[in-house]
Amino acid sequence: MQCPFCAAPTSVLAIRESADGCAIRRRRLCSGCERVFTTLETATLQICRPKGVLTPFSRRSVISKVRTAAKGQFRVEDASARRSRSRKLSLGAVPPRRLPARRSAEPDVNGHAPFPLVSASGRG
Repeated sequence: MQCPFCAAPTSVLAIRESADGCAIRRRRLCSGCERVFTTLETATLQICRPKGVLTPFSRRSVISKVRTAAKGQFRVEDASARRSRSRKLSLGAVPPRRLPARRSAEPDVNGHAPFPLVSASGRG
């Protein structure tokens, strides 16, 4: 980087991250005039439109455009709707679990059957 006072090259003395983590502060020393100054570097998200115009990034705008593009494709719902729907489900509304597939009644290595053996008469 060039010095803002004399346009000579500079060197970095120290680098510190800001408290929120969104910026970097650099202490610089000019090799020409020997002044010390601070630069603040930040990153911004911008969208380049088809005509070359740069616009600031808007999360709300992106979400609305994705919803418009996905309309009719599949069901899109936000987190608040999912939470309210999950609260409405009660224990009685849970669908019954499927029973496991029938296993053979052959005993395992220790001689234990995986399920109790039931005879044709229904007694064990």
